[in-house]
Parts: sequence; structure tokens; C-alpha cells
Amino acid sequence: RRLEEETDRLRRMEEKLDQLRLGVKLEDGPTAPAIVNLRDYDHERGFTLFDITIHEGRNRQIRRMCDAIGFPVRDLKRIKLGPLQLSNLGRGKFRSLSEQELSQLRKAAKL
Repeated sequence: RRLEEETDRLRRMEEKLDQLRLGVKLEDGPTAPAIVNLRDYDHERGFTLFDITIHEGRNRQIRRMCDAIGFPVRDLKRIKLGPLQLSNLGRGKFRSLSEQELSQLRKAAKL
């Protein structure tokens, strides 16, 4: 019985994540579909960890998308911005970009 309950919870949670994958209606209009990958789930702790990739970047968009599907965000970490990897950069820190990164940014911005 416990396995059935856990399977049902996981199915319902995946259905909510599918809403992000299809796009969510927000106050300022619908979002584009997101790429969502589930990494960890613990019902007893109320914990779901997933990666999400969006292509727009409206104000507080990920938090608002998650609120819309009933998944309040406890912690959010940006790991990439366009072609730039940010994983080793601390909060409030900055670094100089390499020539390769500048070139990638120019290409992404079509400059």
C-alpha cells in the first residue's frame, strides 16, 4: 500500500512539473515551455529538487512559475546565463570574462 501511495504522489508531482514543461500562465502572459529534470524527491520532508531551463528571463519568472503550480521555491541557484557557466561564482561576486566567453556572448546576442 505504501508503495502505491508513493507512486501516486510521484505521478502527481510529475504532472505538476509537466505544467512547467508545457508553459504556465502568469499575470504578464504565458511562459514558453521549460526544460525540467527531476533530481530528487522526498515527500516526507516536502522536498523536490529539479533543474529548470528557461529561455525568457522575466522578473522572478522561475519563482512565479513554481508558485503557479503549487511548488513554492525555498532555494534557487542560477548556474548558467546564456553561454556562461556560473557554478564557481559566489553570491554578489563577479569575474572578468575570457575572450572566448566574450565571443560567445556576442554570437548569442547576434552582434
